[in-house]
Amino acid sequence: MLEVRNRAGETADDQNRRPCRLGSPADRNAVTAAANEVDRLLAADPAAQGESRAGGLRVRIAESLMVGYMVDEEARRVVVFSVRYFGRTV
Repeated sequence: MLEVRNRAGETADDQNRRPCRLGSPADRNAVTAAANEVDRLLAADPAAQGESRAGGLRVRIAESLMVGYMVDEEARRVVVFSVRYFGRTV
């Protein structure tokens, strides 16, 4: 299996394990607000949110966060598999 690394020699798993460092209180507040909004929307109607992807995956972008998730209709559950922070948008 081919292992892809970035310029710093990190794999995607290495990058995902690294904690997110938010610089300012405004950044932290923006991330908290975006996460709360995604929680609210996914709790109400997850299948109608975001954009569909192959394999039943969905992506929802809120402010500076991109959330990847799957909807398990049978179990009435949403599984979030990734959250990416892109910095503040102005």
